[in-house]
Amino acid sequence: MLVEPSYLLAVLFVVLIAASLATVAISFARVLRGQELIAYEPRRGVPWGGAELLLLVLVFFTIQLAAGGAVWLAASLRALAQGSEVHLDDEVVIPDVDSLAGAALAVALSLVTFLIGVVLVRAVSRATTTDIGLTLARFPSDLGRGVLGFLAIAAPVYLIQLQLTQFFPSEHPLAKLWLEQQDPANMMLTIAVLFVAAVIVAPLAEEFLFRCLLQGWLENVALRYQLAATTEPAPAAALPTVAAPSEPPAGRASLEHAPASENPSESPQSDSLARPGASDQMPLPAPRLIGVYAAAPILVSSALFAAAHFSHGPDPVPLFLLAMVLGYLYQRTHRLWPSVIAHACLNATSLLMLLLQSNTSS
Repeated sequence: MLVEPSYLLAVLFVVLIAASLATVAISFARVLRGQELIAYEPRRGVPWGGAELLLLVLVFFTIQLAAGGAVWLAASLRALAQGSEVHLDDEVVIPDVDSLAGAALAVALSLVTFLIGVVLVRAVSRATTTDIGLTLARFPSDLGRGVLGFLAIAAPVYLIQLQLTQFFPSEHPLAKLWLEQQDPANMMLTIAVLFVAAVIVAPLAEEFLFRCLLQGWLENVALRYQLAATTEPAPAAALPTVAAPSEPPAGRASLEHAPASENPSESPQSDSLARPGASDQMPLPAPRLIGVYAAAPILVSSALFAAAHFSHGPDPVPLFLLAMVLGYLYQRTHRLWPSVIAHACLNATSLLMLLLQSNTSS
């Protein structure tokens, strides 16, 4: 006897919320004990700046508009072949997810943009795989961090979304595409397109843009402000008067008179490591962001991530909370995999709930 989709949906939701609340409680207890949720991993600042971000945005829109132009041209040629009129004043629009073909095209464009973005960042800023956060050296631990990050945010995201949709219906284009799918022959193809779009391509492309490129650059900016605020020179009146040091004897290494720093993050090279364009030959980690300087990059990137989904009804509100956790995962590790996995887990769960809900209502 097959289990009713409504029963599966209810069980899935209850189990997920219970596991999420347990994860939140354990995390809160660790914070109260003064323990870190995720160990901070020292690293250098990312070697790109605002110019690379602007370049990638321009590349993104160029690809989108070029694809829209290609779609318009194909439609015009088809109309000419059929003897119909072609309206040259028709606007060339960015492809929208309003059909199965449009969704597949949008998925392909997002994937192409992601791949081109990785190549451009490596070429322009000489970034390494570690700088971009795509190294697989610690993937097993990153997988666990991503799953725990998903569990920590699942209950707040879904409970808030459930309340908001009582007043404002969700307008996610992929959900609308599935709910409007009426052809049983294309059902499995539609599910495949939705899965690739939501679980694979969207997490990779969005985390690369908002966490790696944007938040990584914002952390460099915050670090420069932090260094400026914490390394102000002392007033001249407070400086002691000392005799000029005598010249070291010939043959003695001048390095003997250079003060050694016990903390690599206090090295004079640290500031250069945090600047865009830092050389790959500098392995020392940048100073650690603290306080408001650590929170600001996460808040800004999360707000922009939520704003990018403004057309999805009430979704930006829970997505802002999701992005805060994704930003925290990235800031602690500077690798994309924890946030990509957490993002993919949330999208996969939402897709599964959507499929079960549609089968329940049909």
